[in-house]
Amino acid sequence: MIRFFIIISIALSLLISCGSDKDKEKLEETSLDEVIEKGEAINDDIKNAEQKWEIRRQKGDTLPIDYKVLLQIMPEIDGYKKQKPEGMNISANGDSYASAIQNYEGKNGNLDITIFDYNGAINMLSAASGWKAMTMKMEDEEGYHSAEVYRGFKDTWIYTEYNKPNKNAVVILAINDRYLLSVNANGQDNIDFAKKTAEQILNNNKDLFSK
Repeated sequence: MIRFFIIISIALSLLISCGSDKDKEKLEETSLDEVIEKGEAINDDIKNAEQKWEIRRQKGDTLPIDYKVLLQIMPEIDGYKKQKPEGMNISANGDSYASAIQNYEGKNGNLDITIFDYNGAINMLSAASGWKAMTMKMEDEEGYHSAEVYRGFKDTWIYTEYNKPNKNAVVILAINDRYLLSVNANGQDNIDFAKKTAEQILNNNKDLFSK
């Protein structure tokens, strides 16, 4: 029962996080049944992630990949210069995960790439990727955002967001019920560069993301 209320809270927060007036109107039109449906989708997502983690545990794979390995797969990108990377391995209250952050400076703007390995922190992954419960595509005069299944890799979802006034593009890949890869680029005319960068990192490291 506690998990159920947590799930409903996450689903509600996903709806409330939508910032535009149109999104707020959509929230007002959302029925309790729809909220419960989204909560159940998140619950199913948690169960699937837990089943995968149990399979990895039986093989002795219980810890996240060291953040130094995640930093090594950060790509060189034409027109951008790498800044000092950041990363850490975290273990607290029985949960463990790793994070790696690479910042870049370019002539037209900055680029940030972040990779999380949530092996050992499945509930944190589910909270961070709760948007997977909302298959959606929305667009207005200020930009657009979407969330849908990603067809290019197993058990992977993609979230995209583009803000026209700020010329900011965000792409997040929730990969294999374990990893979260995000690309945040400013000075962009559309989502294409951020999406291409995220897909290249995924495609160039399929062996790692398959674990």
